[in-house]
Amino acid sequence: MKLAATSILALALAAPAVQAQTTEDRPSSTTSATKKDIALAAPALADNDKVKDVDNSMKNTVDDAKDKLGTDSGTAKAKRHAKKAARNAKTKARHTKNDAKDAAEKAKNDATK
Repeated sequence: MKLAATSILALALAAPAVQAQTTEDRPSSTTSATKKDIALAAPALADNDKVKDVDNSMKNTVDDAKDKLGTDSGTAKAKRHAKKAARNAKTKARHTKNDAKDAAEKAKNDATK
């Protein structure tokens, strides 16, 4: 498992950042944004909770790998731990909300039977 976590960390750190073109970089004379430019400029939005859970799990795995390497300390480590705690809190709140919604829907369905 240690090799897998290290491999994920290496991939995450080696992946280049995608940047959208500005109007000066664009070769054409038009200044209207194309769908491709908008897709590159907009962050990847998670459509549903499963996608968010997978994304959070991946980020937590990378954070855990960084902790096991022990190469950083101080503010970077504290910031990473704070972000991880916030991700976990949001995930727990999202799951609690969904559980409450499911329970209300079940109660509604049981009452109509």
